[in-house]
Amino acid sequence: MNNKKIVEILNKALTEEITALLQYIQHHYLYKGANAQSVKELFKKL
Repeated sequence: MNNKKIVEILNKALTEEITALLQYIQHHYLYKGANAQSVKELFKKL
């Protein structure tokens, strides 16, 4: 496997990690409801 392919794979993995992180942050701030406080703490831990 050449260096260009390795960089492409690593960049894709990094993109997926950042996307997941942003989704967790968004859910943390947007979640509202009866159990908001308990779920809010769960998202903080993630």
